[in-house]
Amino acid sequence: MTRKLRAYCWICGKEVPLEHCKTDEHGHAVHDYCYSTRVKLEGESSRKHASRAERTQN
Repeated sequence: MTRKLRAYCWICGKEVPLEHCKTDEHGHAVHDYCYSTRVKLEGESSRKHASRAERTQN
């Protein structure tokens, strides 16, 4: 009996086909789109927090 290996994207929870599977910085399976969207959103969030901090210090 052959066991089919499955990977699931930890961001969206859906199955990631192994031939398209990517891994994040922690080695967890992700869809390329999910990961790139997450990184983009984190970058935007960081810039907003930095901008807000600069305004409160001035």
